[in-house]
Amino acid sequence: MISTRLLNSSPKEIVWINSFILSIVTVLLVGVFVTPFYDKYCQAWALVSLIFVLVPLFLFLQSKEITHLTFLPVIALTWTYFLRPYLKSEEVYYPGRFIPNEYIHDMVLFPALGVILLFIGYYISWNSGKVKPISSVSYRFSNNALVRVTYWFIVLSIINMVIYQVFFIQLNTGQLFQIINNSTTILVSLTVLYIYRGGKNKVVVYLASMLIAVELIYSVAQTLSALIVYMLIGGFFVYSLEKKKIPWKMGLLVLLLGFPIYVNRFEHREDASKRWSGESKSDFSLVLNEGINIITNDFSRFYGGDDPSKPQVQEIDRFEATSYLGHLVYIHKFTTIEYKYGSTFLWLPLSILPRVIFPFKPSNNMDTDLAAEYGLRNPNFSSAFNFPQFAEAFINFGFWGIVVWGFFQGFLIKWVFAKVGFLRGDINLLAFINFCYILVNVESNITMVFGVMLQSLVFWWLLSKIVFKVENKLNPTGTI
Repeated sequence: MISTRLLNSSPKEIVWINSFILSIVTVLLVGVFVTPFYDKYCQAWALVSLIFVLVPLFLFLQSKEITHLTFLPVIALTWTYFLRPYLKSEEVYYPGRFIPNEYIHDMVLFPALGVILLFIGYYISWNSGKVKPISSVSYRFSNNALVRVTYWFIVLSIINMVIYQVFFIQLNTGQLFQIINNSTTILVSLTVLYIYRGGKNKVVVYLASMLIAVELIYSVAQTLSALIVYMLIGGFFVYSLEKKKIPWKMGLLVLLLGFPIYVNRFEHREDASKRWSGESKSDFSLVLNEGINIITNDFSRFYGGDDPSKPQVQEIDRFEATSYLGHLVYIHKFTTIEYKYGSTFLWLPLSILPRVIFPFKPSNNMDTDLAAEYGLRNPNFSSAFNFPQFAEAFINFGFWGIVVWGFFQGFLIKWVFAKVGFLRGDINLLAFINFCYILVNVESNITMVFGVMLQSLVFWWLLSKIVFKVENKLNPTGTI
């Protein structure tokens, strides 16, 4: 009966069946080679949830549908932060955080269920075809329009460099300036798009490439690894959409070039921190020169064997939130602090209101006041501690809150992707590139992540209307 049903399955169903089989086999192989510190119960749930992380990867590799690729970073990072630590050979540790071992099974069970519900919420919850994108999925810039838009982002990138890198002024005035902060990332996407659509204007390509190179060198000097990754993600998604395949060779080359810099980044973090705090000179040309030296020295040391010493590594695992959740569990189980019962979500509906127009909008102080309440932040320090989404779900409704939020998180992510047409249409693609940095930031709180995305969707919807009208005047025959 089973074999007959498989023979009658549609090609789409076969792809799903193959993806689950490949994921299960991969997980079984992982289970053979890992030697975790924690018991079999923790290992089992970590591995079971990993199946649902790998399925989107194998779905994309077989079908080449972008819907799987866009979801993969979200579920993969969520699993990495909350469940990967249970497969490591060392005990989870973070200074100043208390992890109650008597609740360790709950701490692995409910995040694992949350990851599974995240998968279900994204793939099974509803039909995204009923959602109207912010811009037409068939909208396509003409080459002339693409040149004009690229020039605009070249200008924005220069403005960003002058304000943010030369004068070290941090802009934080809403979505209008978010597009400036992300201008170079969008410029990478536009440049790749223009090249692969046969653009012939060498001036725009040279200018864009020069600015991108400067931004990369600057980011290396300032140890801004996340910014470099976001820039690469923009080009990666554009290439994958245009060519309908993953740039494996280019990805391998980038990995070989970037890995020496990544593993040695903490050697340069102290110098970068001194520049940001004003303790040392931060002249723009000096920072660029420092970036060039870091690239050449780290590359030669790593591959040339000039420095036999091992690179310094960070003792604390930055890609884990298990200790964060454990500390919150300890606070709620062994102190008098009560659950928040949704009060931390109240700021989300207000996030769409620009503070410039509504200055009375209350501030979102989760990363400061609430973090101090839970003993995660010294109130006398200026640093902030964002609550990872599963952690925020826990402080509101306990362990089951993680499971319920997992489903709604998948639901909302699918809605956001549907609003940008699953990256179909040029404006939808640029809108996605603009906020993808916050989408994959699962270590930030719920209101920040989805608040920024709501702001971004409204901004790009308005921008699409303006662009469409302008392009119709400049090119009456249309750019579609």
